[in-house]
Amino acid sequence: MTKRFFIAILLIAVLLTACNSTPTQTQVAPPAPTQAPVSPAPTQAPAGNTSPTAYPPAQPDLPAPTTAPMAYPAPDPSLPYVIAGRDALAKALSLNPDTVKAIAFEAVNWNDACLGVANAGEVCAAVITPGFRLTFEASGMRYEVRTNDTGEIVRVIK
Repeated sequence: MTKRFFIAILLIAVLLTACNSTPTQTQVAPPAPTQAPVSPAPTQAPAGNTSPTAYPPAQPDLPAPTTAPMAYPAPDPSLPYVIAGRDALAKALSLNPDTVKAIAFEAVNWNDACLGVANAGEVCAAVITPGFRLTFEASGMRYEVRTNDTGEIVRVIK
């Protein structure tokens, strides 16, 4: 029993020591230059060759990176924020909600609690509000609806 207790205490002490140790860094000065830097000598083309020095082929033009957020097609129509957006758009257009179809969505961090769309005279809290930009189709037209991540705040873009 005493031997096991002693081994357990020793093991705990070793583990605690290993956890608390911080590696020390020694600074090494860079070696002093032994001679002045030498610039490479220009190369000459072989006699009879008048073409310029060949460089590696240029890289093909690559597309510029996009800063647009990724849109995800066909959101699940049973999600609360999709239902809230669909119902708000249907109400604004005086349509039956079943005729409004969600066709795309993307996750967005809005800059304020009004989802970037303040009504006249409305004061919006300046807080980052996670949510979604939804695209719906109704009566042959496309509409944008913005929601927070739960669907409690909904803004139909007109």
